Amino acid sequence: MHLYLIGMIVFGVLSVGLMLAIVHTIVKIQTQNALLALSGRDSEFVYELLAAKYGRLRLFAHVPLVKNAGYSKEVKRCCDIVFVCAGGVILLNVVTEGGKFDNPKTGQWLRNGKRYINPFEASSLQYLAAENFLAVESAGAKPVHRAVIFASDDAKYSEKYPEVLSVYEMFDYVDGIAASRVLTPAEVSAAAELLNQFSANVTADDLGEGNLPKPRASKLPEMKKPQASAPSDTNVIGDVSSGSSGTDGDTIQVKLD
Repeated sequence: MHLYLIGMIVFGVLSVGLMLAIVHTIVKIQTQNALLALSGRDSEFVYELLAAKYGRLRLFAHVPLVKNAGYSKEVKRCCDIVFVCAGGVILLNVVTEGGKFDNPKTGQWLRNGKRYINPFEASSLQYLAAENFLAVESAGAKPVHRAVIFASDDAKYSEKYPEVLSVYEMFDYVDGIAASRVLTPAEVSAAAELLNQFSANVTADDLGEGNLPKPRASKLPEMKKPQASAPSDTNVIGDVSSGSSGTDGDTIQVKLD
């Protein structure tokens, strides 16, 4: 009888856990579907879609990676979304406009026949900057990935390659990278902390120096190498104009642009 009761208790606990997991999954799906039904789609929309599936712990928004490039439309200073996961660091930049795009990976883009800045070329320095901050890790190079997300359902593009994605395709893209598991949980935590330090350093230098003649990927700053530790439950939101910060939930989210 005693063993029977223990078995029933264990079964009950497992059943409750399974039920909670199912409910959590349903809520995630419902949240994503509700977001997809919205008409206004920008980088915040894409961020919330990703947050609904992956949570906010390693998901960053509007991260300044490129130094003194705010005046140049040809160079994108801030990455719209950065996700740090077991597969490395993923840089995602969002195209919000609809229309017909001629979109070679290198070279001039056109939107409805008119010149449009190639987001891959505009964000190339972001990639170099991400490699810079990851160089702090003594274990060697860490993978950096980047892609362009078309947020609008009205966007049509002439060329399809793995780094050009609709909002419906980006989950498979992120899942595929995360599944490679080249980073340990401790390394993921450390990389996220380094990203936070790096972006803060970029902004501080910009405020102190002003615009330079040429935008460049931020150089590797003197940063304290984070200790491998359990994930933090701190959410940091900074604002350059006000210098404010706050906490909210279990996210580390940088908004410094």
